[in-house]
Amino acid sequence: MFYFIVSSRIKTRRNVTSMSSLLEKLKVVNLIFVITSITTFYCYGKTTNKIIVAAHVEPPFMIYKSGTYTGRNAVVVRLLATSIKKDIDFKPCSFGQCLNMMEQGKADLIVDIRQTPERQNYLQYLETPLYSEVLQMNYYSLHDDPKIIQSYQDLKNLNIGVLGGASYYNPFDQDKSLNKTETNNHQQLVTMLLRKRIDVFIGREESIKAQAEKYIYENKIKIAPYKIKQKVAAYIAISKKSSLVNYSNVLSKNLISILNREEIKPLFPQ
Repeated sequence: MFYFIVSSRIKTRRNVTSMSSLLEKLKVVNLIFVITSITTFYCYGKTTNKIIVAAHVEPPFMIYKSGTYTGRNAVVVRLLATSIKKDIDFKPCSFGQCLNMMEQGKADLIVDIRQTPERQNYLQYLETPLYSEVLQMNYYSLHDDPKIIQSYQDLKNLNIGVLGGASYYNPFDQDKSLNKTETNNHQQLVTMLLRKRIDVFIGREESIKAQAEKYIYENKIKIAPYKIKQKVAAYIAISKKSSLVNYSNVLSKNLISILNREEIKPLFPQ
């Protein structure tokens, strides 16, 4: 009888221990589930019905005025969102900040961006380019500056203004020997040149004309003889940390249909 009581107590203790161990395991499993859910929630967006667009304002392509985004880039992303029954939420950012938002998954989509090996690490590009064209990059200096930029070598020892995060051409992008000053937008490039804080800056004519007053563009700054012409393609891209990547094939097909619309064709030269 004594042996039976002791044996029963031992079995009871073993059962209690097993039950406690099981409860501890369940707690760990539940904790892992909660952590995974929270991580997924923040990595893939809080609102799946709304596309967050990293919006770099660059007139005339992306314009912000009176609380509204307009311009050809805004038109296309709205049509693209509508094609999959989603809304758009534009988040203003400098170009460099826009890239950081995409890399961190804080934005779902960015428009009018070139492909680079670095960007491909965190961006999923739609298959069809937004546009493809021969683009001319100009170097701008002050109108009364006696220095003449006639070749790449003439850029040495100059303070060159660039848009932070932007890609221009090779070897310029990779050239660490050049003195480059990054800015947030093209307006800052014009202002810094006028204040003689930089010697020259690089940009495409459409963007600079839209940011500089007509008088300043025609009388205060000039285009250097040295210009770069190259065939470029710009894309719409999705953050690889966004759940929108699941729609990449559908969006690629829908983009083709949008670009083939008669009212859209004139906006994007191919």
